[in-house]
Amino acid sequence: MPSSIDRYNDVAKEIQKLIEDSHNHNQGFRAIGSKWSMSAIAHQKDRMHFNAFMNIKMQILQSEIHSSSTYLAENLFFIQCGNQIKEISQYLENLGKSLKTSGQAMVKLLVVVFQPKFMDLRLT
Repeated sequence: MPSSIDRYNDVAKEIQKLIEDSHNHNQGFRAIGSKWSMSAIAHQKDRMHFNAFMNIKMQILQSEIHSSSTYLAENLFFIQCGNQIKEISQYLENLGKSLKTSGQAMVKLLVVVFQPKFMDLRLT
């Protein structure tokens, strides 16, 4: 099986192609995971990408952090959007960590970057 980084890079490249093709055809594009929020708001009439299988989880190494960062590598993780909260909790528990959450809310953290041209989001 390819490495986690190779898998991520393959997916990033494919999603970039899908977004670019949607843009070129004046169509919308929306990611959909485990359908927790399937409602009229979550609907996209044009194109949807099922991302529930995008579930890579990796620790960030100290060598991958900018030298002026004050964050500790032991507290940084790369967790793809297809992971469910239970999967993330189990992964972190195995590392002696936990999610700091409260209430019954299902929380997902997403980082989205928009630029005029399609950005290369591949990891090295």
